[in-house]
Formats: sequence, structure tokens, C-alpha cells
Amino acid sequence: MNNEKLPGDYVAGLVDGEGCFYLMYRHETKRNRTNKTTYYRWIPYFCINVREDDKDLIQKVSNTLSCGKIYLLKKRKKQNNWGDTVWFGVQNIDDVYNKIIPFFKKFPLRGKKKFDFELWEKAVKIIYDHKHKEPPFRWTHGLGRGQWRLKPYTSKEHNLLQEIRQKMRQFKANRDKEYKNQPVSI
Repeated sequence: MNNEKLPGDYVAGLVDGEGCFYLMYRHETKRNRTNKTTYYRWIPYFCINVREDDKDLIQKVSNTLSCGKIYLLKKRKKQNNWGDTVWFGVQNIDDVYNKIIPFFKKFPLRGKKKFDFELWEKAVKIIYDHKHKEPPFRWTHGLGRGQWRLKPYTSKEHNLLQEIRQKMRQFKANRDKEYKNQPVSI
């Protein structure tokens, strides 16, 4: 396995062109229960998407950042001579907060993605602080047994995250999603 790393400025330049900072809001429902409990959660994503023939480059980015997963995205229909792509992504909040953000503080972005990153960083801080505040979990009861669940976001936290997400949309391109995720073993 190749453990080669890349220079930080090179990775920052690659991210300026091919990277994405995304703030996802998930609405999940437990389907196997009669009461169908609904959960809401915020997930910060960082990803880089390149052509499949740059798979080795993505592995080096992963080595450099010491986190994330690599996926092969199979194109459903061919267009613009682009075939399958390789996607590197990080969504673990601790990795995002402790590895990705410090990396881009040390090796800053230069293009318009810099503004997207600054907004995303604010959202990550809110999500990270929410996860680590005391006590982060509450005991809930359901169907005769209890379990620990992450406390819901306050209205202030939720509204601020929604506002940040809305501002970030101006930096996103509108593209059709024509891929299906498939993990790659590298």
C-alpha cells in the first residue's frame, strides 16, 4: 500500500478546484416501530471528486489528511467523456474538527471556495460544541426500555445552522446527480 503524502499547498489547490464543503441536514424515521420516532441531525461533509484514473492521487490525499474514506462512483450514463469517478469524503465530526479545519487553517484556500469553507467552519464548530457539551445525551424511554440519545439542537443552534447552510448554497454548482456510491478497496 502506498503511504506517500502530498504537500499541503498542493492539496489546498486541488480542493479549490475539485473539493466541496457541504452541510447536510438529515431527517430520519425509525420504521420498525409503531410510533415512528423522528430524528434530525446535522452532518458536515468534506469531499473531493476526481476521475477514476486519479485514484492514486486521492489515496495520497487520504494519507496526507489521515482520515476519510474513498468510494468509487459509477456513472449511470456516459456524457462529456467522463466515466466513473473516485470520491474522497470525511464526515466524522471529530476528524472534521480536529484534522480538516486545522489543515485548511495552515494551508488556506485561495479561490471562492475559501468563503464556503469559512461558513462551513462556523457550522462545524456549532455541531462539534453541541456533541461535546455536558451532558451530551439524554435518557429516553420507548416501548418498555430506555436508551441514550444525543440531545436535540436548540432553536438558536438549528436556526443558525439553517442560515449558514442557505448562505453556502450560493457557492454550489447545480449539477445532476448521476452516480451511485460503491465502496472501493484500495
